[in-house]
Amino acid sequence: MSTTKRFLTVREVARYLSISPAHVYNLCQRGELPSIRLGRSVRIPAEDLFALLEERRIDHHAQKTSS
Repeated sequence: MSTTKRFLTVREVARYLSISPAHVYNLCQRGELPSIRLGRSVRIPAEDLFALLEERRIDHHAQKTSS
């Protein structure tokens, strides 16, 4: 079992989400996306990014059946 956490750069997260790096910084500043600062660099724990995506996931099938 590995205890090593994977951290992503702002640029990697932006590319993955198809948003601008500035938007990623804004998400971090607002506390919507957990991040850490290493010197002048910002890193996002991969597991926190995926948890955020899962939390915001929209179940389109459930929306259609509940209408």
